[in-house]
Amino acid sequence: MSRQNPQVLYIGSNPADVEPFAAHVFAATETLEALAIVVTYVPDAVVIDMRHPIAHDVLSHLESADWFDTPVLKINSVSELEKQIRTILNRELA
Repeated sequence: MSRQNPQVLYIGSNPADVEPFAAHVFAATETLEALAIVVTYVPDAVVIDMRHPIAHDVLSHLESADWFDTPVLKINSVSELEKQIRTILNRELA
């Protein structure tokens, strides 16, 4: 992971919420699309807005994959996003 260029997969309704924290934001609107992004691009972090319709399905698939060790942030509001993503990116980049 690069501190200057982190790539984040975002599951939610407003990818712009994550843009200040990532060099590139992958936004998925369907479960298979999200899983394909994870396998193809191996993002540095996954941010899942748990209010999104596919959130629980994507999370279930990611949690069942033994090989998947990318940090996953589960948020319920935009207000908790900044603190959590800064914490996880700083931990992974330390």
